[in-house]
Amino acid sequence: MKSIIFIIVLTTIFVGCVVSISTVNNFNNKNFISIVGKHHNDDSSSTESTSTFQSGNILLTDPTSLNPNQFYEFTTSGDSVYNYTTFLSTNETERCVPVDMGFLGSTLLLLDAHQGVYQANENGVVKGVWNNLKTNTKGKVGCGLSRLNVDQQNSKVYIASLNSNCDYSYEPAVFVYTVDGILDFIISNSEFNTTTGIAGDSDGNIWITDINVIYVYDKSGKLLKQFNPINESDRIAYNGITISQDGQDSIYVSVPSYQGDMIIQISKSGELIRSIKLIGIFNGQVSGLPGSLALTKNHIYVEVPYASKKENPPSSSSESSSSESSSESSSESSGFSTGTGSTSGTSGSSGTSGTGLSSPLSFGGFGSYKNIQRNDDDDDNEYYFEQSITGSNSATSDSASSHKAKPDIIQSYNLNDGSFDKAWGGHSCNPKNILCIPFSGFVIVP
Repeated sequence: MKSIIFIIVLTTIFVGCVVSISTVNNFNNKNFISIVGKHHNDDSSSTESTSTFQSGNILLTDPTSLNPNQFYEFTTSGDSVYNYTTFLSTNETERCVPVDMGFLGSTLLLLDAHQGVYQANENGVVKGVWNNLKTNTKGKVGCGLSRLNVDQQNSKVYIASLNSNCDYSYEPAVFVYTVDGILDFIISNSEFNTTTGIAGDSDGNIWITDINVIYVYDKSGKLLKQFNPINESDRIAYNGITISQDGQDSIYVSVPSYQGDMIIQISKSGELIRSIKLIGIFNGQVSGLPGSLALTKNHIYVEVPYASKKENPPSSSSESSSSESSSESSSESSGFSTGTGSTSGTSGSSGTSGTGLSSPLSFGGFGSYKNIQRNDDDDDNEYYFEQSITGSNSATSDSASSHKAKPDIIQSYNLNDGSFDKAWGGHSCNPKNILCIPFSGFVIVP
């Protein structure tokens, strides 16, 4: 388990260093590198945006891209709308590199892992640090910031830190703020590994995914219960989490697995309700590493940074990227399967469950991005692995009822039956593509 913690923490530090290096190289000339995605409006020459966020669109960050000093707006259908620079309007030599984001009213909060929390207006113009929340401010915000969530219904802002004390102890914690940026309390736990997601429910409880456990804390920061609805042998980790804001508290968690990536829905008591199988190629060695989630009325969206497997997740065998084909096991049914998970409802104990999943999995870790296998010489269309997706309720033959699905980075699924809807956003770090490897920072414009 310690190796898991080390790998993930190392990855976060490594990505931050890569981003910092690429930014420093362009610090005095922010136009030196630009994204050349086929549908983007590249307006990096000015910090004053001519666009306004459109309600219902998706904003996302991509800190491992060629230009990490931007965030992007897309329609939910995958049409690129605008690129927003993150250089400050008040000081064009200063920038933030957002790894996560969230809306606080009409203000967009941008989380920079090494600098703090920035704010942008509805035009995407970054104005400066929000309420002086800069990293390395003891008792106010930690270091190695990894996740941000704005809990609109409970008027709270949550920030996860990999190093809450900004020292060599590297103690993870979650900082809880009021919407005015005032620190309310800090959630710490000696059992925390790496916080991968945060969300609030209608009772004011705070849900935290942390690799091997899903924790639930009350509105004062007291641990209420913890869940483990998927057997350890059947998952790599619990990753992103989102909770519906309609009072129904529909809870969804992304779960990477070498057996087949999934999104699980659980009850407030931690019971497994269903699992939505994600498209992709699964041969027991690779995972798309699904992460951040976003909900609309009828769909759930998920970031799957290694969805196409063209660029192997670190620790996966390099042979798999070239040998994957239709003969290998794939997730051909994108509907959901039900499960019966047993949980622990008391503080301090972890429950287990049987979910119907099988085959042991070994944790490969998120590893170092320097191990990514790239093939920048391929033609753009050759980056895709096409999957035949057959509707589970279809009465027609496979050839008649199946359609081709391209397992791109951004995927959406129907909430009603869990079936695959669409995928878009690119599939490689090739400069021709729109996105590189977005692993967090994913929000619907309210």
